[in-house]
Amino acid sequence: MSVRIAPSALSADLGRLRDQIAEIERGGADWVHVDVMDGRFVPNLTFGAPLIRALRKLTALPLDVHLMVEQPEKYIDDFAGAGAAVFTFHPASGTGEFAGIPATAEAQVVKIADGIAYINHDLDDAIRRLQAYAEAGADVLYAPGIRTREQIAAVVAAVAPKPVNLLVGFPTELTLRDIEALGVRRVSVGGALARSAWGGFMRAAQAIAGEGRFDGFAQAASGAELNALFGPGR
Repeated sequence: MSVRIAPSALSADLGRLRDQIAEIERGGADWVHVDVMDGRFVPNLTFGAPLIRALRKLTALPLDVHLMVEQPEKYIDDFAGAGAAVFTFHPASGTGEFAGIPATAEAQVVKIADGIAYINHDLDDAIRRLQAYAEAGADVLYAPGIRTREQIAAVVAAVAPKPVNLLVGFPTELTLRDIEALGVRRVSVGGALARSAWGGFMRAAQAIAGEGRFDGFAQAASGAELNALFGPGR
């Protein structure tokens, strides 16, 4: 299974955007993830097509655009024209007329099935919706909320031969090899890596402040490791 790393521009220091993009390239990023929010479908207000256009000038990495907006179908052409390579959006945010969404020569349309765990725990209903998105032309079916081997296998079989992108943002005994053996071809981790880093930071700080202990530093990366990853010449 191939693994793609896509750091989010939402976490960047926008005053140092050029430097930050160069840093993630040196760190081995495969894509740049861009969270687009309209202040209506979700509360935050973030980026528009002008940022996509600016990012396109800074990197050759594919731009992975997550449209957390109402009526995302209206934005595909503008964002693709600005340089977006991959789109992800939520069917609940649109009109339901996904068959009419153009897949351009340069952009892949990825439709999200809002997750089993986040709607009503109804696997059969989620599978019916995933199949409908596949028939409407989705290139990849994104399936947050499924956790067990049985659920994963059922979703993969239901939409075959379309690939499934599994969201693993939780602790699990399943390994990448296990997930690949179940037929999954793509895995996303969402914000789990960032949450893991912040969790370690918070626990170490709480141990110092609350108990005067420094054992929270046991898993810290060394200065040499960080310099090798981000230092000059990379």
